[in-house]
Amino acid sequence: MLELLEKVYEQYEASLELVKDFKIDKKKIDNVVFCGMGASGVVSDIVKDYVYDEVKVPVIVNKNSNIPGFVNKNSLVFVISHSGHSKEILSCYKKAKEKRAQIISITGNRKLNWKNKLLIPDNTKFGRVVLYYSLFPILVILSKYGVIKNKDKEINKALRAIKGFKDQKKAEKVARKLYKKMPVIRSSFAYRSVGYYWKTQLNELSKVFVVQNFYPEINHNEIEAVFGNKLEIVELKEKKKDLASMLYYMHSADWVGYYLAKMNKVDPLKTLVIDKLKK
Repeated sequence: MLELLEKVYEQYEASLELVKDFKIDKKKIDNVVFCGMGASGVVSDIVKDYVYDEVKVPVIVNKNSNIPGFVNKNSLVFVISHSGHSKEILSCYKKAKEKRAQIISITGNRKLNWKNKLLIPDNTKFGRVVLYYSLFPILVILSKYGVIKNKDKEINKALRAIKGFKDQKKAEKVARKLYKKMPVIRSSFAYRSVGYYWKTQLNELSKVFVVQNFYPEINHNEIEAVFGNKLEIVELKEKKKDLASMLYYMHSADWVGYYLAKMNKVDPLKTLVIDKLKK
């Protein structure tokens, strides 16, 4: 696990090579639909939040086996699955194809006969790599379709932030605060997907239950909840929304999850319950 964390920068960087020569058949786009479960769904959430203020068409993140009724030939549908075995995503691909949508598929499964396939490395059982290898390519593809601005500068800034990450000790300190507590992750609306990333990382790596919410929604419900000494609140604060800051917080979650897993004496790479459910 430690080796994987130390190579996150390399994976983000390598993803740009994967998409450099990726060809698209540019047509009119009325909406964008992301289909993905687990980490594939999280990267979709991250993209949706990041482009929220500028995207020129509606963006939907779809996390089930069906697709929205409005999908048609003018829909751009991203079908994302690292393994290529997620039954929900296989179903989404079939239905998007039936509706003649413009499909971009991202997978590590070389055997899948999917249209417009961006092939990512499949030499790891760590499903989170789908996020590292697909985030930047998705932004590049969206800019090629003209639904967002070119993000080369923002991507390079984000890469520098990950490469220069030196807050492992800070992450370990946060993990110590969370040890034997129920984490409560809070963020702004703009960073709600980053907060959700924290939740899923702590769920999967550290095997802990996590509460996650965002402002201002918290002010309309959760603020009334009684917090005892069994809960530990983590506030994700940002001065402004940018890709570098989002990735910094996400990489912090990777490290916090790793350290908390060590404290809980669990293997962060094993997902026995998830694996059993898939069978």
